[in-house]
Amino acid sequence: MKFLKISTLLITIFFPTLPILGELEPETLKITVTGTRTERNVDEIPASITVFDLEEERQSGTIELKELFNYEPGVSVFDPREINYRSSAGNRGSSSSGNANIRGLNKNRILMQQDGIRLPAGFYAVGYDYSNGNIVDYYSLSTIDIFKGPASVLYGSDALGGVISFNSLKAGDILTEDDLLKVESFVDFNSNNQGVSRAARIAGNLPKSQLSYLLVIGSKQSNEVTPSGAEKKYINDADIDSKSISLNLEKTLDNANKISAQFDKYQKDTKVTRAAGNLANNYISQKSNVRSLKDRYVLSWDFNPFKENNFLENIQAKAFYQYHHTADLWEEIQDVGFSRPITSDYDLYDKSYGLDLQFGSYFKNHLLTYGIDYSITENQYLQDKYTNTYGVISRNYDNTQYPIKRSPDTDTKRLGIYLQDEVNYGRFDLITGIRFDNYKLEPFADSIYLNYCTIGSNTCPVVSLDTSNISPKIGLTYGLNDEIEIWGQYSRGFRAPSWWEMQASQINLTASTPYQSIPNPDLKSENSNSFEIGLRGDYQKYNFELASFYNIYSNFIDTRVERGVEKVGDIEVLTYSTDNVEGAKILGIEFANEYNFTPNKGGISLITSASYIYGQDLDNNTPLNNIDPFKVISGIKYKNLKNNFSGELIGTYNGKTRRKESDTGYWPDPYITFDLLTKYKFKQSLDLYFGIYNLFDRTYYKSANINSTQSSIGIEQFAEPGRHFKCGFKFVF
Repeated sequence: MKFLKISTLLITIFFPTLPILGELEPETLKITVTGTRTERNVDEIPASITVFDLEEERQSGTIELKELFNYEPGVSVFDPREINYRSSAGNRGSSSSGNANIRGLNKNRILMQQDGIRLPAGFYAVGYDYSNGNIVDYYSLSTIDIFKGPASVLYGSDALGGVISFNSLKAGDILTEDDLLKVESFVDFNSNNQGVSRAARIAGNLPKSQLSYLLVIGSKQSNEVTPSGAEKKYINDADIDSKSISLNLEKTLDNANKISAQFDKYQKDTKVTRAAGNLANNYISQKSNVRSLKDRYVLSWDFNPFKENNFLENIQAKAFYQYHHTADLWEEIQDVGFSRPITSDYDLYDKSYGLDLQFGSYFKNHLLTYGIDYSITENQYLQDKYTNTYGVISRNYDNTQYPIKRSPDTDTKRLGIYLQDEVNYGRFDLITGIRFDNYKLEPFADSIYLNYCTIGSNTCPVVSLDTSNISPKIGLTYGLNDEIEIWGQYSRGFRAPSWWEMQASQINLTASTPYQSIPNPDLKSENSNSFEIGLRGDYQKYNFELASFYNIYSNFIDTRVERGVEKVGDIEVLTYSTDNVEGAKILGIEFANEYNFTPNKGGISLITSASYIYGQDLDNNTPLNNIDPFKVISGIKYKNLKNNFSGELIGTYNGKTRRKESDTGYWPDPYITFDLLTKYKFKQSLDLYFGIYNLFDRTYYKSANINSTQSSIGIEQFAEPGRHFKCGFKFVF
């Protein structure tokens, strides 16, 4: 009933505006390749897609996901503040604020890719969070696309809840037709964490050799984010430093052939000394040093014969190699009657390489996109820990002999074959697609893994996985007139078990309640069926989109399914395993619009967007976790006649989340905040921007960042930042 009331409210806001729109004309198009693998106007795709242009006013100074999605309905980012504030040890790992939530799904149910190549998957285990959504230099990007809903028909496993596509800049995005060289310099400052970001772009064109290049070098230094009103004992001493470099080369061979090469390197070091209020029980000191490294190499070939309605429209070939390493070092001092130093040294490796071959063909009003992609990912997670007791080094910690591997090293092999058909019949646009995926896990058990897992009651199963999946999709767009269209789609998504979910084990016989987690060789892939319908309009003065969706998920993978008590020797051990549960349903409605009183002449615009999402756990018939509350974004924009100054006042309202009755922790109240953003082009070569965030210094909490068992005592450590500002400039030489 609540869903129907909110849906009616949004529709009531929206529909009275329709009668005044009859005489208006279409506005500027936004192009994406994420929704169909072909260049297409966003407003022609039967799906919910948002394209963020990082040169637009609102995105000025954006350097990570949590900033990008502030004003996007149906999308959010878990923000662990680089390292979680908790009274216990909390989540370890990179904590890079890169765990995105799209319509209630997060972690590896969201596929993240850069230039069509999947980024290293996030790694999530009990107490560990290695999110990888921000191991990308934003200064090297042109746009970021958000595809909401299943996209397995185009991208295979992990695109269960949506896709985030990072699209790299090319020299042609910066150079005009006559430019031979252009240099851009950026400096950005954030007062809340004393963050300073710098970057330089050098783009050039060598006409004689038909070669263009783009070099981007960036760096960022910052401290810990400061919660509003938090006591000093809750504010960690943090030193966060990242560096990046990327190079993009393009060479035109002839009128039909172009080759390109990309290289990028990213490094982030996060050094944190925990504040006294955040120390785990009986710890005197806790320090961490997390280093995240990523190297990526890509070779591409594009063939475009430039013949209209040619059967072979284009060929795109791509080969890549990507290496990622997270080194997680903790140095702690524990009070056990005496001061005991403990060193934990954990290493996560993710190495992938593969090929992608895509064809485009035109045949009797049908644009066919088809191809094959194949990749291999090699994963390893090694944990080492030792104590220093009066100069005696011991790797036996809590009766566990380190180093250990909780899962065997594993190769993940992905093979996908896909076909998509785009066809037009008058006012009807039909897009159908189907994809076949074969997914294999090939583990390699060494002595380190076998020595650890045989401690428990399990027999260390080392089981290969070989599973296949077929993902169909059909979407239809119908133009009611030249400005308004209705669209709908059905799509099926899937996510195969990760290497860690399939075979990871853990045992702790010294805990107050001894426990173990054992592998499950019978784990199945998650699946979804998604239905979506929408209405959109695009005018010179006004554009809008209203979309509703209904998603059913089955075989959800739960990493903490209780199996009962088993005996390990003489000890009774509570046993868990990863298993499939019944699933969930998520439904919702989203709305966005903008009205410009004087288009192409500056002046004032009004913007409104909103989302309501309802999620239910079908296994327990309880509210689903990770569902964002009702959200409304509304604001006023202004541009002057010369189009060199813009300003925007934005209000954001977040309601109260649905929670289980058994959740007894702190429940954040609804809140509203205001931000004031401005941008000014001082002259052709200099852009300035300035923003004040949380304008009225409101103390508030995001429910996604608070554990449902967290008490109200010390809750201020979870508060969002108070009033702060960001400013920066871009200078073009």
